[in-house]
Amino acid sequence: MESDDMYARLCDILRTSADNAFPKKTIKAYLKPYWSQELSALHARAKRARDIWCREERPRGILYRDYKSRKAEFRREHTRVSLSYMQHLDRKLETAAVSDTVKSWTIVNARKRGNRTIFDVGLVFNGTVYRSREDIVQL
Repeated sequence: MESDDMYARLCDILRTSADNAFPKKTIKAYLKPYWSQELSALHARAKRARDIWCREERPRGILYRDYKSRKAEFRREHTRVSLSYMQHLDRKLETAAVSDTVKSWTIVNARKRGNRTIFDVGLVFNGTVYRSREDIVQL
């Protein structure tokens, strides 16, 4: 009985030490501003299905198919939502390019800072690609 109490106390001490020593996982909303509660729920379901499948030593039966179907369901929804968000940003950028060039460049630069990619393509407007600020100002 005493060894169980010592073990429980040791586990508590280790958990507390780990909580104090290691950084916490934080969500960076600016990386995926389209993320929703529905995506969180689908992701959690896929993770649970994978966990169950792994605990059963990864059989190729019904647990595997369940895990793969939940993972595919999450990926389809994630793709749909992220593409919808990008289309929304494109429409917003196109509207801003017509009315206000400063605002359009603010949107473009915010996108560049958000995901740290380099835009090789430029801004497509009415079928024409504009790659410099001067080109857009001349619209």
